[in-house]
Amino acid sequence: MKKIDGSRLQTGKLVLNDDCLWARQLWRQARATVWEPSAVSLDADRDSWASDQLADAERQLLIDSLAVVSVVAPCIERSSVVLYNLLGNRSCQCYLLQQACQALNHADAVVYCCDEFGIEPATVDEVPRDLAALLAPLARDFQVATAGDLLRILVEDYLRAGVITCSAVLLLFEQQEMTAKLPGVAVLFDHLLRDLARQHEFCCDLVNVIKASNPDAWNVMLQEGSVAAFKECAGTLEVYLQQACFIEGSFDRACQQLHCLVDHTCESIDLPRPFGTYGHPAWMVSAGAVNRRADASCDEVPTTPPPSAVTAKQQEQQ
Repeated sequence: MKKIDGSRLQTGKLVLNDDCLWARQLWRQARATVWEPSAVSLDADRDSWASDQLADAERQLLIDSLAVVSVVAPCIERSSVVLYNLLGNRSCQCYLLQQACQALNHADAVVYCCDEFGIEPATVDEVPRDLAALLAPLARDFQVATAGDLLRILVEDYLRAGVITCSAVLLLFEQQEMTAKLPGVAVLFDHLLRDLARQHEFCCDLVNVIKASNPDAWNVMLQEGSVAAFKECAGTLEVYLQQACFIEGSFDRACQQLHCLVDHTCESIDLPRPFGTYGHPAWMVSAGAVNRRADASCDEVPTTPPPSAVTAKQQEQQ
């Protein structure tokens, strides 16, 4: 990719000379797992929703989840189109087209659930108050002038406000033991999480390609600001998780998964891990979205660093 920091970017001018075979691999995986929301039966879920099987907290969690997806999905679709026009690499463009289609699918899944359960669309138009400020950056116009602008948007908006926030909320569904009561929704959310895992990997790899060719753009101020943004995101999500978790002990589990996701994100773009966990989120490993990196799962090794990391830390102290 030609060096672009400090110059104006125009449509089609950010040409990635890297083959980006990782993007083509993700495109093939996404194409092979195309899914249709309406193909998932919600008959049993509809019966549960119409009965008294679900507590108020469980109903609210589903509505919150649908609301977050309804905000994130169109933003991912819009940013995919902008990135398609901005990037001159065919592998990336192939994946971005698939990603835009996935985002439409996600929005359709929300409409499908609302129709089946008789939920008014206006109900899912408003995200939980604790998450509103976190998701607000996604409503901004996706405008890029320099490589630094693009990196900041990919890291702080796309990864932080989009993928991490949406994933953290969707993961609550299983943590709160709702899969038996709403099995169809559980299948839909599994599809959503698999797509989000690939979107996460694509964004991290794209960030690495851009910053490798534009080291001046990936400066200390941007790096420190990115870590601070991730920590702020985690803090905001923890406030919401504490209110949304109703199963005893599930809040700690939810925070562990959140910290693992934030650390994995930071590590993937060469930033320090703010929470000190190691490995990868188990749900991302099962989705096959981290198969090009280490095998360890955060659920298996939540806080113990690998020997190489311990050695490196000891050398720094010396």
